[in-house]
Amino acid sequence: METEEIGCPRCGGERGVRFSTSNPCRCEYAQIRKYPLLVSIEEIIGMQQRRVMIVQADLDDIIFTLQGMPLDIDKEVKDEFNMSGLTNIDFITSKYYLRTKDE
Repeated sequence: METEEIGCPRCGGERGVRFSTSNPCRCEYAQIRKYPLLVSIEEIIGMQQRRVMIVQADLDDIIFTLQGMPLDIDKEVKDEFNMSGLTNIDFITSKYYLRTKDE
């Protein structure tokens, strides 16, 4: 496993500390960098279960939030998206939810 001799800029891991499989930095930033990526099997199973729950729900029954605040999404935008054949997750990742009924 490749190691890096620089400190993690997000969690404050100290410069000169060697991050490796035996001494991994566990912060989110480090995991998207060259540091070892630690993945919990339970985390993957939990994410997949949550994803299935979101995909199977009726779009009108979902309250999407951003930073804890519910989003006010026009019903016409949701209805139009429902005809696309895409998933409720795509509604967010495609940024479709940002449209207005006039678009």
